[in-house]
Amino acid sequence: MVASVSINGQLLLSENMAEVAGATDGIGEALGVFAAKAHEAGSMVMGRATYEMIMGNPEMKAGFAGIGIIVLSTRKEEADGVATASSPQEALEYLSGKGYGATVIAGGLKTYNSFLESGLVDEIFLSVIPVIINDGGILRNGSGMVSAYKPAGQKLLTPDIVQLHYAKK
Repeated sequence: MVASVSINGQLLLSENMAEVAGATDGIGEALGVFAAKAHEAGSMVMGRATYEMIMGNPEMKAGFAGIGIIVLSTRKEEADGVATASSPQEALEYLSGKGYGATVIAGGLKTYNSFLESGLVDEIFLSVIPVIINDGGILRNGSGMVSAYKPAGQKLLTPDIVQLHYAKK
């Protein structure tokens, strides 16, 4: 799972990304992490709003060329010719059937939380963006559940943005 969060722990969403990008440098590098991890895995799952944000930006769209994409959505119709799935398990089965072994979960909030609630997240990469926002989301894993992760690394993406890497215990 690859996500960007504010320093107050709010998930950056496609809806607030433009505003955040105007407030700090380095958002492009943080978004580049999504593309790099997706190219490593060969495939990615994202929600409809995230998909529409990426595909609506020609520069971002080009960064994901050649990646197997499936959109997690309650609406079953295809998203511009890209297959959809209604559950994390269905998405992973689809990608597995296409020959992909690993995949990147690339947002948004409902998609992240669906995978966390299903216990299907082995690694988390968080890019910490130096802003405080009030309209982000909170990562959740389901009622009464505790998902334990251990630090697996960190690196400075830019002089302002830190990437934290966690692996499931």
